[in-house]
Amino acid sequence: MIDPSPFGLSKVKKWGGIALVACFLFFWTTGMLTSLTAAACQKEKYQGQKKLRFCTISMMSGMWLDISTLERSKRSEIRLERGIAFAQLLREQDALDVFKDSLDDVRNKDTHQFIRLMKRMRHEQNPLAQKMWPLALEKSKWSGIAPNITTILEEVH
Repeated sequence: MIDPSPFGLSKVKKWGGIALVACFLFFWTTGMLTSLTAAACQKEKYQGQKKLRFCTISMMSGMWLDISTLERSKRSEIRLERGIAFAQLLREQDALDVFKDSLDDVRNKDTHQFIRLMKRMRHEQNPLAQKMWPLALEKSKWSGIAPNITTILEEVH
């Protein structure tokens, strides 16, 4: 008897291959979208609403990455940039909440990532962001862990 399926594949193998290709395309597409919008989010030439849009798209398209604490720690920089965008739009409470989330995402005493966030905020020019950052530090898990925040800030600069 002649196999009627194309290329001699059974239906299970055929649909399994289609599912595998679909999963690959989903993860590849969302990964590329996350990466490209994250890069745009971190550029200083984008301000306010446009910056917020890029940061939000990056956060939403890469939500599946938040399963890993390491990825969540890396994405804390995107959350920080999102907080800066909120500050540029004069949305104080949103900026404070996102800054705190950014600090909380830095995984278990990852001081390297924490210092990266501190360096970024040291160079931020927005006065509202500068005002909200210390408040977020006080409310985050880093308030008790970082022995002396001013010492860290001096080392960063």
